[in-house]
Amino acid sequence: MNILVTGGAGFIGFHVVKRLLADGHRVVVVDNLNTLNSRELKLARLGELGFDCTRIAYGASVPGPGALSFRLLDILDEGGINALFEAEKFDSVVHMAAVTGIDESMRNPEYFIKNNYMGTMNILEASRRHGVRHLFFASSACVHGARAHAPQSEEDDVDTPMSIYAMTKRCAELSCYTYAKAYKLPVTVFRFFCAFGPWGRPDSPPMTIARDIADGKTISICNNGNLIRDFTYVDDVVDGVAIALSNPPLALGGNAPYALYNVGRGKAIPLRTFIQSIETAMGKSASIDVDSTPSIERGESAETYADTSKLEAQLAYSPVWDFEEAVPIFVQWFRQHYKTTFHY
Repeated sequence: MNILVTGGAGFIGFHVVKRLLADGHRVVVVDNLNTLNSRELKLARLGELGFDCTRIAYGASVPGPGALSFRLLDILDEGGINALFEAEKFDSVVHMAAVTGIDESMRNPEYFIKNNYMGTMNILEASRRHGVRHLFFASSACVHGARAHAPQSEEDDVDTPMSIYAMTKRCAELSCYTYAKAYKLPVTVFRFFCAFGPWGRPDSPPMTIARDIADGKTISICNNGNLIRDFTYVDDVVDGVAIALSNPPLALGGNAPYALYNVGRGKAIPLRTFIQSIETAMGKSASIDVDSTPSIERGESAETYADTSKLEAQLAYSPVWDFEEAVPIFVQWFRQHYKTTFHY
């Protein structure tokens, strides 16, 4: 297939691109290389994929190895996006592009709304106009919001987001459903739960924990230290994406060709336990400050982990990585690249 991956210089997008190439697909990567998260890390990911980053210019196609190419393009550039779709005739679209971060979204709501909602609308509309056969959209566990109870299910009420970031992802989910229902555009949505691994996002908890331990800084944990997360190794996440991409939803019995799934390990892990595993892998103790501030005041749920039974039943998803096995791999990568490939 000829597949577009938006946000392909980002963490999960980068790993998805590698998997799609390994599976024999032709892949076009689009990213605007914004500086909200480390631009140098995004360029390093592109370099790891085999691109000559000195050739990058806005709108120009940069060839990579084999059936891979890159375009510096903003998904808010409606004309540029439509021209790309017209030229490439994509079979499928993996829409990973987004600006991320709960705190940053509260400081800059307009920027998040434009990128995460209006940008997604541009991708949906281009997909509709140009006959895309399947669109995959990357959402987030944060949409579960204030009423979240663990484990989180696809059937939960998600109409009480606790941040602008969560709100933009929920609005984009609704837009995906509407396009599937109104235009019969097959859409699959994944809500990602705490993905981690090599080439991770600099503001993600695993990366900030590793950084603070390396730099001897104090790690602050709210909610009296009582936080539960579903830390999922990126290879398991990518397996789920690849399986879903090969199984577009069908319009049966008048239903929209739309599917929504949680993707995670499906296991509750105390944050303190995860920190201890990073300490062990790094051979260095963390300095921890326990904060009594309720997690809800920071726009987060105290317990976040996925009920993955729907994904397992419908698409035979079966995560294989335990975090104890994956953390040393992540830490080895972090040691090699922190303060050389990227800085904070």
